[in-house]
Amino acid sequence: AAERRRKEHLARRSMPLAAKRKRATSSSAASPTSPSSLSASSSRYGRAWPRQRLEERFQLNAQRKAQLADARHARLEALSRQRVRTRPAAARHIQRAWRQRVPTSALLRAFRAPGLDAAISTSYASQDEAFEAIAPLVQAPATVNAAAHLVCRLEATLPSEIAAAARERCAPLVAKMGSPKRTTRRGGLSARMAPAPAWHPTRVLLSAYMIVGAPEAVMGGEANGEARDALAASARRLTEAMRGLKPGARSAVAFEGVWTTFLAAFDAWKRADAAALEADLTRAACAISASATLKLNGRDVTALPNSSDLRMLADGAKDDVAMLRSKAANVGGVAGAARFDAAVEEAKRAAAATVEREQANGTRERPKPPSDGIDVPGLGHVPRDRMIYELLHDPDFRLPAPSILRESEESTAVAAANPLP
Repeated sequence: AAERRRKEHLARRSMPLAAKRKRATSSSAASPTSPSSLSASSSRYGRAWPRQRLEERFQLNAQRKAQLADARHARLEALSRQRVRTRPAAARHIQRAWRQRVPTSALLRAFRAPGLDAAISTSYASQDEAFEAIAPLVQAPATVNAAAHLVCRLEATLPSEIAAAARERCAPLVAKMGSPKRTTRRGGLSARMAPAPAWHPTRVLLSAYMIVGAPEAVMGGEANGEARDALAASARRLTEAMRGLKPGARSAVAFEGVWTTFLAAFDAWKRADAAALEADLTRAACAISASATLKLNGRDVTALPNSSDLRMLADGAKDDVAMLRSKAANVGGVAGAARFDAAVEEAKRAAAATVEREQANGTRERPKPPSDGIDVPGLGHVPRDRMIYELLHDPDFRLPAPSILRESEESTAVAAANPLP
């Protein structure tokens, strides 16, 4: 055995290096992952197998680096080409934005072009004439668009802290006023739809010019005098602030203070005016309901024929009250409608109690007033309906003279005293 091992060792030492590598490669390919084969190969051929594995791994790493480098170069080239393509487009976009952005001075000129300041400064013969002269200027699409663009620019010019505080103060008041239906208006700065300011409603802003130019026609008469005076004063200050507006944040901040005061005064006057209008509508409905109840005199409306005057009167009163109720609901909302219904029901109960009391005392059945007819000697009271009926059938109808009536009465008395045999 020892001699055999010695001969094998001498044979391995005398074996060429190429044969050794070939034998190691064949053994590793036969079982590359077997621990026994790895140990045998490493023990039989030394460190030939790990060196080959390292070379293969080096080759794989080199290939992967080359692929990653190619991908990176391709990506950089694509980005470079994209930048080359988008650079002119970005330049055109910036140029278009600057062309579309109108300067604040141009917005001010467009707003002042219709001549609102001159219109409210002119003396008119009457409030109606002033209203007819200013209203077309305020309602013009060019004026509305210019005002919307201007107040949007003022909102954007304000510093962030002041803008946030102003929005917080004005947003609840603007929400109560509601938003008008937006329609596409043509004319003015742009043919597109006018922008929607956040807390500067355009119609409220333009109403200040109507209030200054025609206060009586816009705010009514002597009702709500304190609210009217406060609104008129704040509207005048607002128009003066609009007249003195200049580009810049300082002018926008000064205008914002005046606008907040005007918006609060406008809300106070609107609430007072709505309460007064609701009271007038409720008062008229109560009068109509009470009058209809007194006319019916306790009769059931459903039992009356459709052609009767009382039925027509009751139906007409019901329709009028329903119309007034819808207007009260538009003014005061759900709460206003509830107050309206309560007042009308109270008026009906009071009128019904009056009818019952007069019927109990026997004073409800009163003779018809003289306007319902005339008293004719010998004929008594002739109703107006009877005279109209006679005139419709006989245009030459005349009431009999008193002498004829006396002769008729004497002949009737004689005939009664001397009856025929």
